[in-house]
Amino acid sequence: MKKIELTKEQFLYLLLNPNPFDQGVYGKLTIIGDYLFKLYYKDFIGTYINGDDETLANEVDTLQTVEKQLDRNTLERKEEEYSRLLNTKSNKLIEGILSYQGLFVGVVMHYYKDYISLSEAADKISVEERDKYINMGYELAKDLLDHNIVPKDISETNILVNLETGDVVLIDLDDPETTYGPDGYVNKFPHHRRTIDENVKDMIRRLDQRRGIIDPREI
Repeated sequence: MKKIELTKEQFLYLLLNPNPFDQGVYGKLTIIGDYLFKLYYKDFIGTYINGDDETLANEVDTLQTVEKQLDRNTLERKEEEYSRLLNTKSNKLIEGILSYQGLFVGVVMHYYKDYISLSEAADKISVEERDKYINMGYELAKDLLDHNIVPKDISETNILVNLETGDVVLIDLDDPETTYGPDGYVNKFPHHRRTIDENVKDMIRRLDQRRGIIDPREI
């Protein structure tokens, strides 16, 4: 897994970019070439709001102190976790991890520019095609489970599809909703498979409701 140490200028560009590709609960995304740089801005919310060097220095110092006091190295742990994706069918999603002053601050992801979310695609395709994509996403989730990686946030917004090639990708495997368990983790806690199954059923139910399809169990 590639590790990229950002300069101060690079870090601030990603943090303060006024025109990001997207910004969610967990990160701010910027497109650079064929890659999406996702910076976890909440860890630097003071600098994000104030945009000054002094705030950044204080926040970096605080985070480094916490790492030392807890005797942990989040950067090394995340590098080990995301490297495990290389052995799965989702091996092209995360290209590298971002570091600033030795701190873990984000990830570099492959930019799937010809893909749209299943939520958007569902209004353009038949139910049969939609269900095919759902099954493909489900197979990707099961593959992750086989590697003791639990992607609990399976939803129509986290499944990307390419309507021309028929390819499917699971995203957001870096967020807190994804657990990278040790060997034997899923077998030890089999409820995780049931959680994935329930999330897929809930997703189908939401998409059906958008089309006006009635679930017989609700009659």
